[in-house]
Amino acid sequence: GGYTYQGLGTGSAALNGKFTAGAQTITLVYQQNHGEEVTPTNAGALTIKYVDQNGKSIQADTVKSGYVGNDYGVTPSTIGGYTYQGLGKDSAALNGKFTAGAQTITLVYQQNHGEETTPTTAGNLTIKYVDQNGNSIRDDDVKNGYVGNGYGVTPATIGDYTYQGLGTGSAALNGKFTADAQTITLVYQQNHGEETTPTAAGDLTVKYVDQNGNSIRNDDVKSGYVGNGYGVTPATINGYTYQSLGQDSAALSGNFTENAQTITLVYRRDTTVPGKTTGTDTTKPHDGTSTTTDTSTSSSHGTLPDTNGGATASTTQKHQSLPDTNRDAKTATTQNRRTLPQTGEQTKRSAMIIGTLLLSMIGIIGIWKHQRKA
Repeated sequence: GGYTYQGLGTGSAALNGKFTAGAQTITLVYQQNHGEEVTPTNAGALTIKYVDQNGKSIQADTVKSGYVGNDYGVTPSTIGGYTYQGLGKDSAALNGKFTAGAQTITLVYQQNHGEETTPTTAGNLTIKYVDQNGNSIRDDDVKNGYVGNGYGVTPATIGDYTYQGLGTGSAALNGKFTADAQTITLVYQQNHGEETTPTAAGDLTVKYVDQNGNSIRNDDVKSGYVGNGYGVTPATINGYTYQSLGQDSAALSGNFTENAQTITLVYRRDTTVPGKTTGTDTTKPHDGTSTTTDTSTSSSHGTLPDTNGGATASTTQKHQSLPDTNRDAKTATTQNRRTLPQTGEQTKRSAMIIGTLLLSMIGIIGIWKHQRKA
């Protein structure tokens, strides 16, 4: 409608003829009727699927676009190890017109005899929907298949958001399943004037406990908005070593949620407290022999008799000094007892001999006086 056929275009093949080995194109030229210019309407996508007889994808989907009323034509591709069989159930025709609604052409292939293999389960294909700040705006979709199978993803329509493109490091919208997991990140921008207020998330509490569950440090509490990411690094605590997460603990990295979350960090007490030093006690039990280098010499023997005939001092007195002439010798005696000859010992012997002689003389004098009186 709105156009009148004019004729064949330059280089066009004839309207009637025969198929040849080479491709041919017929170009029909139309003129728009005066006063009837219209804006073309985007048609729904035309998706071409390549599957085996079990319905498993064997090649990535092909997606074509056009305007409502435009013609399309599809020729089955040649796929190594497979032979084209025909159209699948409910498939659109190989040739037709684009419509307002999406259409799917399903091409069914049979694996060639002797080439059948056991399919290998592929890693998951995760589709994430985020805004320009990386915040999730919709639950992830996860697809699975077999290694080598094709996949095709069409960005979903999300209210108040417009699709912008793929995020950094994202897998392609169309590709093949692989042994490793893949992630497609779809980035959306919030429509102008429709910005919403972020939702405050529940608190994230970080607890520090020992292996018995006793708190060893004050809790840390973090806050954010629903969907925002967080990351926690176990703190260094003097006298303790971090061991692991406690039972039912939240992960060290994740996203804030509406509900409160708790991360429990479990520590083990160190066997040696840092900074503590151990001294060496060199004190020996008292055995009557002192090794202390004290210049005030201690005497273990009694004092000499009083030359005036007075009563003698207690023989148990321990701190009675010898005459000054012997002090230095006795000091040297104490300091060098285990190494050099003990000259102090000779002094002591001399003193004892003199004392004995004095006692003998006193005894003799006493006897003599007694005899005179008699």
